[in-house]
Amino acid sequence: MAIKWIFIVLMWLGRLEIVPVIIMVMGIAKGLRDELLTEPPVQAEASFVRKNDEPA
Repeated sequence: MAIKWIFIVLMWLGRLEIVPVIIMVMGIAKGLRDELLTEPPVQAEASFVRKNDEPA
């Protein structure tokens, strides 16, 4: 069964040519790298007490 998948992938690569496949793989790798290395935005904490208000 695995040999069928190997043939499918090799035939697909042969049909597309190697340069477009390399460009596609590099684009996916760059997108994943950018996604994994960027930090998520920091959300501000909600504050319900104003600075000028006195404690109850």
